[in-house]
Amino acid sequence: MKTKSFLLRCLLAAFVLVAAGCGKKPDENKSVSQAQAEASKMSVEELRTAALECKNALMAKKGELSKLEEKVKMLTSEKIISGEGQKLTNDIQSAGKSIVDLTGQLKIYVDKIKEKGGDVSGLNL
Repeated sequence: MKTKSFLLRCLLAAFVLVAAGCGKKPDENKSVSQAQAEASKMSVEELRTAALECKNALMAKKGELSKLEEKVKMLTSEKIISGEGQKLTNDIQSAGKSIVDLTGQLKIYVDKIKEKGGDVSGLNL
């Protein structure tokens, strides 16, 4: 009976985590004007949440970029010229663009938090 109860609790916990999504991901394709328009309508708490989401996404993208750069270092000159090298180059460019876009969004959110007199501690990279 204890095993069944434990199993049900674990399944319920897993369902709750999946349903909650464990955190929303920011839209990397959001333009500066879109981010500014959204930020102007947000409360300080919403801005802080959005900024933290951007910061977390940025950290993940930076990790992804580091892994891609390590893969490039391991390639032979023949593979760099091949399709594999081109794919890695495209992936690096895409990750770099995402980092730039997310950094811009984070700056907008942090600036708006400051403007509204909110706390920006822990939001800097």
